[in-house]
Amino acid sequence: MGVGVLPLLLPLPLIHNLETTYTMYRLYAVTIKTMKKNQLEAGSTIIEVLIATVVVGMVMTAVAALMTVSIKNTALLRYRAAATTQAQSGLEIFRRERNLLGWESFFESLDTSVYCLNTMPANSTEFVALPAGECQNTIQLLGNSFEREALVTKIDGASDADDEIRVELVLRWLDGVRSQSVTLTQIFKKIDN
Repeated sequence: MGVGVLPLLLPLPLIHNLETTYTMYRLYAVTIKTMKKNQLEAGSTIIEVLIATVVVGMVMTAVAALMTVSIKNTALLRYRAAATTQAQSGLEIFRRERNLLGWESFFESLDTSVYCLNTMPANSTEFVALPAGECQNTIQLLGNSFEREALVTKIDGASDADDEIRVELVLRWLDGVRSQSVTLTQIFKKIDN
């Protein structure tokens, strides 16, 4: 018997079984490789999801921080605008009284001192009667407590024409725990008619 006759001597079902076994082995090897590849891909997919979650979390934190700062700045600007308007109103009282009382009476009615203007004088009599001293109460604006004070400095010159009154109107309020303020200044002099 020669070597070439051996396959003919093996029964046909055994040859078929060997071919099937070989095919199944190859299929099994391919399946194992595919499974390992899928497991590696599944592991990398989990890592990708974790990285994406961290990146999205960081972006959302940054956006939330920016929104918080923006809201805080908007509130501060609203308070600052209201305080500026109230300070201008206080300076208008001094302008009005300079014109109504005349320079000499206006100059004599004020001392170098601090005046609380939380309650605005409605007329010249109330203006002249303003007591010197810091504010003991506050005014409410935009749901916050404000304090409006006028710091008056009289400067006696050599003549009436050289006399000056410097009025510094300050509005203060608390922004959380920080004290904020707006200050407007005007120098009043005798106006020649």
